[in-house]
Amino acid sequence: VVQAPPGGGDPGLLLFLRDVLKGGPLTEGGVYVSRSANADDWSWPDRRLLPTLDRYTYLLAGKRAASIVTQYGCPFSCTFCSRPEHMVKYRGLEHVRGELRDIKSLGYEAIMCYDDEANLRRERFGQIAKLLASEGLSWRAFVKSELFDWDQARLAKETGCVALCTGIESASPRIKKLVKKTNTI
Repeated sequence: VVQAPPGGGDPGLLLFLRDVLKGGPLTEGGVYVSRSANADDWSWPDRRLLPTLDRYTYLLAGKRAASIVTQYGCPFSCTFCSRPEHMVKYRGLEHVRGELRDIKSLGYEAIMCYDDEANLRRERFGQIAKLLASEGLSWRAFVKSELFDWDQARLAKETGCVALCTGIESASPRIKKLVKKTNTI
């Protein structure tokens, strides 16, 4: 059994394999537990290993796009979520910049940011948006609707954002209360 660090399965698997290759202790009672809480310890994917990289054609506003995750986890308690932990780990800006430059070196011009909610922290949202713009990348991301405002909308537009996505699971106040969604209608 592999237990990933809170906030992400892929990094947990990578850390597990790293520990196995180093011959370190594997389990506690049959369950592997990663000790790393630092998101910058987790390497980004080596996209060059994909045999069909040249045929990967996800387009964002007509530009060849790749995906990235700059933070792991979500602090909210929606009852339908598959992740029981409620903590968020943020990758350092230079760590993210390194992955963005690696992505650009492969010919990508746009980014789909797969953070659960890119705007959990107002300052962080601005930093990531400006980082994407400084690298000349168009982008798309998921936002938490009740945290989103006009200032963030203007910043997103100014920094090359071509789309923002949000989840509206129900318009029914009763259902929203049952699934512990806090956005308003």
